[in-house]
Amino acid sequence: MSKKKPATLIYCGPTLNGLPQYSTYIGELPTNAKKHYDKSQAVQELFIKVDELASTKQKVKKVGTRENLFYKKALDYAAKGE
Repeated sequence: MSKKKPATLIYCGPTLNGLPQYSTYIGELPTNAKKHYDKSQAVQELFIKVDELASTKQKVKKVGTRENLFYKKALDYAAKGE
C-alpha cells in the first residue's frame, strides 16, 4: 500500500508579513502562512500547484483575469497591515 504524497503548493501573490512571494510549501502550511490563508480568500486563491506557476504568473499580470483580480485583492489585504 503506498502513501499519498503531500501536496506541494507555491504562493504566487504579493509578499505579505511572514509570507514571501513564491514561497513553496509541502503538506500543511506553517503558522505564518496559514494566518494569511485563513484571513483572505484572495490569498487562498493564490496558493497554486507548482506545475501551474508559469501560466499563473502570466495571468496575474494580465488585467481582468481572475488571478489578476485576486492579486489586487491580496495587495489591498496587505495594505491594511494584515
